Amino acid sequence: MEIFIILKKNGKMDLGEISSALGISKTATLKWLVKMENEGRVKRTVRRNRTGRPSYIFSLSDNGKALDENSTHDSILMDLIDFMKDHGMSKGFDEYLAERYKKITTIYGNQLLGLPEEKRVQKLLDMRNVDGYFAELKNDPSGNSIMTEYNCPIFKIASRFPVTCQLETDMFNKVMMMDVKNNHRQIDGVDCCVFSLKKRKESYQ
Repeated sequence: MEIFIILKKNGKMDLGEISSALGISKTATLKWLVKMENEGRVKRTVRRNRTGRPSYIFSLSDNGKALDENSTHDSILMDLIDFMKDHGMSKGFDEYLAERYKKITTIYGNQLLGLPEEKRVQKLLDMRNVDGYFAELKNDPSGNSIMTEYNCPIFKIASRFPVTCQLETDMFNKVMMMDVKNNHRQIDGVDCCVFSLKKRKESYQ
């Protein structure tokens, strides 16, 4: 998981850089990188140096950009989703997603209800991490909260049904009582999803 997050944040890195970020030896780091490479999660390219021997640069593969277990059950689910989409049943799945996010909105809303804004933002971060999104929180120069998610557990579904991302953003707007915008999406080829959370000038209705 640590290697996954490091490569998500930094893109391409050599063995020494990854080892330093992890705080372990190059030998131990290479062992994990080779394991992830064999699983198809990490790829390496050769960097020709001006002097000395060439070095390897590591990055996440397309299959490695979302951390999942690639289980048999997951494969069957995605086959079912592809079947529905290929046979004109996308509307039914869209309706399912809308209903699912209604339930998630209720769950999140109940946990955020009554919290002041600062604690509400921190609570959202905590909930997202419990759900496996590997989220971080920072403030922009204007003091608005910026939440960056380095993992997307629903990446495969969202890549087939982009409406998922909009439903998620709509849900944040409702439960956070803030103006939330999705500035970057992993399904668009970037390495993270970035949400800006801005305080509303008017009261939430």
